[in-house]
Amino acid sequence: MSHVIRDFIGSLAEGSQVIDHDLRFRAVAGAASGLLGRTLAERFPGVEGSPVYAALVRCLHERAPQRLETELPVTNGPSRWLQLHFVPVPDGVCSVAIDITEQKRLTDQLRSSLQLEAVGRVAGGIAHDINNVLSVILSYSEMIREELDNEDAARADVDEIRTAGMRAADLTRQLLAFGTQPMAIPRAVDLGALVASAEKPLKRILGATIEVSRVSSAMCWPVRVDPGQLEHVLLRLAMHARQTMPAGGKLVIETRNVELAAGPHVALAFTSRAIGLGPEGASQVLDPVHEIVEQAGGFVEHEVVPGEGTTLRICLPRVREAGEYHPVTVPPFAVPAGGTILLVEEDPQLNALVAGILRRAGYNVLTATNAGEALLICEQEVGRIDLLLTDVVLPRMNGQRLAQRLGPLHPEMKVVYMAGYTDDAGLVHDVRASGVALLEKPITPAALLRQVRRSLAQRSSTITI
Repeated sequence: MSHVIRDFIGSLAEGSQVIDHDLRFRAVAGAASGLLGRTLAERFPGVEGSPVYAALVRCLHERAPQRLETELPVTNGPSRWLQLHFVPVPDGVCSVAIDITEQKRLTDQLRSSLQLEAVGRVAGGIAHDINNVLSVILSYSEMIREELDNEDAARADVDEIRTAGMRAADLTRQLLAFGTQPMAIPRAVDLGALVASAEKPLKRILGATIEVSRVSSAMCWPVRVDPGQLEHVLLRLAMHARQTMPAGGKLVIETRNVELAAGPHVALAFTSRAIGLGPEGASQVLDPVHEIVEQAGGFVEHEVVPGEGTTLRICLPRVREAGEYHPVTVPPFAVPAGGTILLVEEDPQLNALVAGILRRAGYNVLTATNAGEALLICEQEVGRIDLLLTDVVLPRMNGQRLAQRLGPLHPEMKVVYMAGYTDDAGLVHDVRASGVALLEKPITPAALLRQVRRSLAQRSSTITI
């Protein structure tokens, strides 16, 4: 934009003016009094090629109101956005400028938020399908491994397949962190290892201008939390750090064991060399963080040090549980089982796999690919159904609603949900609150049979009707 056009737009922003048919300023208001009596050509030579000039002339000739938005560069500061109105009057055209800079900023924020939500939905849907595929890969590799002798050279190859599958599962979980409603399945995790695994996607979000420094205790105590939710917190805070450090800076992520009055905790400190947030901005960023951390029994501390930066400290209580990713030492089919299980899974390959694992373990399995088939089976089945194993996400009727419908038909039936991702916030809340067991995808034979046996061993199952 030339300085002439910028000055012309700037003059219109100073107040309202009347420009006559000779393109002369006939009346001015505000700080633009020096324009009175002068023509546009005299004051702003070369302005004829601008869209603003074209709208003004069109209003003069067609005698019809014109409106347009334009950006006004500012020498020492961010640009301003103006909405210019040209209205025909008897003496020519009256121009009125409205500063819409804040409105434009809020609109852009909303658009970015909606785009991010759309990306999250797509990412979540893709991750859900990938988890189904990984369930097949991991399960068959585990079953093949159990059939091989310890000295068999192929056993090492199968281990490599399983290791790659578990790595893919980690990447999929990170992808799900962008989803709007990842299913919460708390478990014992090493907080330091989780932060380390999320370092690459964090650096991609932050960009090359922000240096990331990670400090971690040699051995963090285990904490009970949903890994996907905590990664969602990390990614959300990283996006905020990038917004507050547009010129670059440093981000320090620290994990360490701490002894507090409330007992042993593990602290995750997220320090950015950024301008402190105001109360409203802090609330927008921290409210979702508080909710996730409090669900895990922890708390959040927010500290702003003028001139130094902002620190967000998450403290989670230590749990006396084993960590994640321990190898399976007992063959999943070693213990005989019995009972009838109704399996509801839309993916045909995963449906066949899970049914095969359960039958191999000694269970009688009835299969359905949707809620309608499951209802029909239950209406026709005169015998006892001991367990409903259903995906949460099903076409037309979700897994929780299906469990509610089947409860009166088979009141003795236990329930296990297979969970991955859903964009239904109400369903996520209801599933979390129901207390029914959740089996996280991707599924492995050991995890599947362990959860099925645990649920069948319980005296009762909670189904909200």
